[in-house]
This record gives sequence, C-alpha cells and structure tokens, in this order.
Amino acid sequence: MTVWIVAAAGPSPTEHLERTIKNPVPFEEIEQNISNKDELQKLVEAAGKGPYYLWGALPGKNNESYWLRMSRGDIALFYVKGKKFGYWTKILHKLRDKRLAKFLWGTDSYGQTWELIYFLDKPKEINLTLQEFNLEHCYSLNFKPQGLTPIRDEAIQRIELKYGSYERFLKRYEIRSKPAYVQLVESLYSREINIAFREMLRGRNIIFYGPPGSGKTILAKILAEKYSSYVGGNGYLLYTVHSGTDFFDLVARITPQTNDEGVLYYKKEPRYLIHALIGKKVLILDEINRTQIDTALGIFFTYLEKEHRIQDLETIMHIIQEESGITIQKDELKDALEFFRIIGTLNIYDKTFLFKLGDALRRRFRFIEITTTKDVIKYLSQNFNEFLQVIGYNASNEIKYGIAWALFSIFSEINNIKELGIGILKDLILFSENFEKPEEAIENSVISIILPFFENDIGFREVSKVLERHELYRAQNVLERLNYAFKAFE
Repeated sequence: MTVWIVAAAGPSPTEHLERTIKNPVPFEEIEQNISNKDELQKLVEAAGKGPYYLWGALPGKNNESYWLRMSRGDIALFYVKGKKFGYWTKILHKLRDKRLAKFLWGTDSYGQTWELIYFLDKPKEINLTLQEFNLEHCYSLNFKPQGLTPIRDEAIQRIELKYGSYERFLKRYEIRSKPAYVQLVESLYSREINIAFREMLRGRNIIFYGPPGSGKTILAKILAEKYSSYVGGNGYLLYTVHSGTDFFDLVARITPQTNDEGVLYYKKEPRYLIHALIGKKVLILDEINRTQIDTALGIFFTYLEKEHRIQDLETIMHIIQEESGITIQKDELKDALEFFRIIGTLNIYDKTFLFKLGDALRRRFRFIEITTTKDVIKYLSQNFNEFLQVIGYNASNEIKYGIAWALFSIFSEINNIKELGIGILKDLILFSENFEKPEEAIENSVISIILPFFENDIGFREVSKVLERHELYRAQNVLERLNYAFKAFE
C-alpha cells in the first residue's frame, strides 16, 4: 500500500475540492462525458454506479509516473488550505480522460486539464495539521506538500508500528459527523447557507434573523465552519451578547494584577474580537441586538467593511498594539484581515430587543431570514417519522405517535399566527414524554412550551381559537390569564 499526498491548497484545487470531493458527481454526468465507453464499464465494476468522488492530476513527468504507480486500495491524503490535511480516502479506480477532466474541472492557464483521473471512496474529513504530520512522519518542519507525492516507506512503517495501521492513525484525526438534528437544520436551510457563504466570500458579514428556535445559532456555526474550511481559517469563536456587553467585553480590556512582590500593575488583555482576528477565526455574535453593538465594537466598527481594513493596515496594527498589547507582523495581520468576518444572530421576537440596529450597521451586514415556511412544515409532515427519530422521540406505539402528531398539528396551526422555529416543535414533542396520559401530555406541553410566546401578545385571540378547536380548555384559560393586560383594554 502506498499513501499519496495530494496538494490541494491552491485556488484551482480548492475549487476542485468543492466540485468532486465535497460533492460527488452523478453517474449520468460521467456517462455523458467519458470518452471511452469500455472504461465506463470498468469503472462500474470497480466503483459501482456512483455517485463518484474523484480527483485528477495534470500530465507531466512526475505526475504520470506516480499516477501509473497508483493501485486500488492506496490511500490519498489531501493537503488543503490552512496548513492542514483535510481529507483522506482510498483509491478505487483510475483512468486517463481529457474530455471528462475538462467537463469536471476545465483547464489551467496553459490549456491543460487534470486528465490523470482517479476515482475514490467517500472521503473522510480530518483535521491533521502540517506540523503534526511532519512530527509524526519525522519530516522536516519546513516540509510543505507540492503536487502529487508518495509518503516515504520508512515513514509509513513508523506510523504502522506506533498505531497498528496507517488507517488507525488517520482515524485519530477524523472529524465526527454532525448530530442528526444539526444535519436536518442544515438541509432545510441549505439555500440560505449558500447565499450567506457567497456573501462572505465577497467580504460581507452576515446576520441570520428569524423566530426563536429556527436554528440561527446552529446555522451560524455551520456557515462559520464552511467559510473557515474553504478559505483556510481555524473555525470560529462564539460570544453571546447581553445587555451589558461593551468594548471591554468584546475587544480589549485592562485588568489589575499584582506581581510576586505584591505590587499592583495593569495588564492589557485582548478579548473575543482580537482573539478571533489574530487567530483567523470567524466571530459569531449570538443575539447581536442585545446591546449597542456599534458602540461595543468601538473603532473596529469601521473595519467591519473589508475595504477599510486593507487601506488602514498600519492604523489597525497600532490599535491592536495599544488596546491589547499584542504585536503582530504586517503580513500576518493583512492575511488575518482578509479572512476576518462576523456572523450575528437576531431573534425577531426578543423581548430584550434593547437597541435598534442603525443604518450604518445594516450596511455592514447582509441579513438572511431563517423562517419556518410552509415548505418546511410540508417537509416535516411528509417525513414525520424521520423527524421523530432525529430529535430522539420514542414513538414506540400508536398512542405516543398520536401525541406527537397532535402536537405537530397544533404547532402548524399556531405557526400561521405567529411564526416559531422547528426547535420549538422539537421541545414541544420531547416535553410530552414527561406525561403518561395523552390528554395531559398534549395540554401540558402546549402550556409550557408554546404559550409563553404569547404572553401579552396581540395574536393571543387567534391562538385561543386554535386551542378551543383542539379542546385544550385549560390551556385556553392559561392563555387568557397571560393576556389579562390586553383583555383589560378591550
């Protein structure tokens, strides 16, 4: 077995990763564009009818000799942006096809295409830094992958001796799959994620806004990871904004310290924004509207616009030094500023909506609505059993299933009056497991999970009608009491 290093950190390889490693290619596309139909039959025998993960190399002396050496079962280890290895997989089949390569990846500036193609097993995402790789393989710390190269046999043997097998070594660095509920939210709002991602690549910051429970924070994390992985960052840093959040919480502060002799002195301390900036991390500001965010960001508010950052590089270096005591090299800061983005979340019903977002702040963000549309409700209705499994609800009999479906029906009707996120539906159904009798389970769940959103709410009359239709009279009485102030003015 040979382990191949595939360097995929440049602009074109990064695009290719998105095209044929992160997203498999359907059989039909291969069938329509492959040059030799006999090769198609060999491919089907080796890797089935897809969809296919695949990669290609440009023709050249080294690449061709290495490609010819490749065998089924060899490991391919992808070096990506961020000075790390991001994927590993096994080789299933190879073929040389200029036409297919042009269809998949186009051509380079010299008109060449990546025609030395190899088909792969489903890639597994890993986070193996170049430094860790070099240390484990006893490579020079200055080693940096270029092109397609095999790992030295003695290095592989060393790894196998230490870990039992090379695969076992790689599994240590595999990124665990996302929880099922996170995957569901991501699939429901994939369009919004893609729009936000493209805007971030254009230099914009993002605010996800929507009702409670719609998955805004989950989506912010997904988006931050997607952007960071694509551009070569180090993930994200999350800060939950509160009414007291200010410059000293977000940017930098001075704290009193005492030395060994008991003498008081003051130390400059970087906070979330500076840590995220110099660490090449996306800064997530959860509940961004809960404070006067432009004031809290201070001078950095201006630099939310990417254009100002590069123009004022020297100024920013000085500010970081003055405010936090951190000295950063010019090239390093320029790279960090190119990367830096903020993702905010905003709850449209938040009762602690203390501060309106000014026009200047609105201009510095792209607002993406996360809403529980009729299409979302329809999807959940058509895939209700799967939804129950995803949220961990035990619908072991008809009674329990009936409780869950009744709660879903109530949620759907109320959602037409005041929109709530699917996280509220999840909580609603799971809360019902605290009760044995169906009537108690349904009514208590509605009272505890749904009704608090309608305290002193102008839509409570319409909700009351929904409760009456479902014969939830105790819940109806609770709702009336929650809205006593509104009733007093009628």
